[in-house]
Amino acid sequence: MAFLTKLREFIPKPGMGELYKEVILDLYNGGSDYFRTERKNYITQITENNNRITKARELLLSDDISGSDYKTIKAEAEEKIMILEARLNDFIANTAVTVDIYNLVYKAVENLKKLDLLYLNADIGHQRDIIGSIFLEKWSFDGLIHRTGKLNAAVELIYLINSTSPKNQSRVRTKIRPNHGFVL
Repeated sequence: MAFLTKLREFIPKPGMGELYKEVILDLYNGGSDYFRTERKNYITQITENNNRITKARELLLSDDISGSDYKTIKAEAEEKIMILEARLNDFIANTAVTVDIYNLVYKAVENLKKLDLLYLNADIGHQRDIIGSIFLEKWSFDGLIHRTGKLNAAVELIYLINSTSPKNQSRVRTKIRPNHGFVL
């Protein structure tokens, strides 16, 4: 029973589940900007090398460079294009895994809302998985009080579970509202 009481502390308060979803989706979408930028960089470099070949061809036709210079420029640019296209294809292949992030986040938050029931209905292996995903060290109970080791850093960030002693409370004070930002 003491463990279930502790486990219930990790169940999101009403309205917090929606906030978790928003934050996770926002972070995920921000990360996808990186993929678009990288893809654009590869395409830009490929285009620049194609333009280099085109310029060299124009210089050859106007007799500003020799045929051997043109062949050298073209070979170098084509080699760079091949390397860039291979890197682009690898990059696209590695990032092409499509994840239905919305449904994944929705399911995870819904599971958090019923964490205690999931624990009670799970077999011993899944119970250990739940405990191990929250606590990095052993959870001990002497019959009266329980002690926990370190929490998983992700769990600490998500739930911002702090000690109830005033010295460990996180707070931000402003001149306008001295209790603004007080976190229990």
